[in-house]
Amino acid sequence: MKKLLSFAVVVAFTAICGLSEPIVGDYKYKLVYNYEKLTLTLYDSGDRVLAEYPITSPARRPSYWPGNAWVSKVVINPGWRPTVGTREYYEKKEGRSLPDYLPPGNERNAMGNYKMYFDFDQPVGMPIRGHGNNRPDQISMRLSRGCVRTLNEDGVKFLSILSDRDLSEDFASGKTLTVKVAPTRVVFE
Repeated sequence: MKKLLSFAVVVAFTAICGLSEPIVGDYKYKLVYNYEKLTLTLYDSGDRVLAEYPITSPARRPSYWPGNAWVSKVVINPGWRPTVGTREYYEKKEGRSLPDYLPPGNERNAMGNYKMYFDFDQPVGMPIRGHGNNRPDQISMRLSRGCVRTLNEDGVKFLSILSDRDLSEDFASGKTLTVKVAPTRVVFE
């Protein structure tokens, strides 16, 4: 409770002073998702650019964008449980249904080869993830229902940096694994 109250005071102070983003703590890396440029830029804690990747963003700018978050969990080779809304949307748009669950490696699994969970500094109202993709032809477009997608091979690269180890063999194994990453701040701008 005390921690939550302290965070609320920081957010309120930030808003009153007109600062663009709250102070969220120490981090080793920062990921910046840029809605206008359709890019994901990886920075070190000194704001030095380490890499930049193309993304697919939501079709419409969501309420959490701009916003801040932390990477809370990373799963490589994930399965996918599409929400009811996603399954309804897919059936209407694609003319065929999605099952309740798609296993890792399934060509219809929209998570691709990784799924990154975020802890936001504000309520977002729906599960938002950073993940790979099963449609590389849709990268550099605004068309998702909320999540942010990268090319699968870019996920291997930047998650290897965030975890401070080469994850190539873990991805290639096809096994579903939870990967520990360094403290990573996420900015949506």
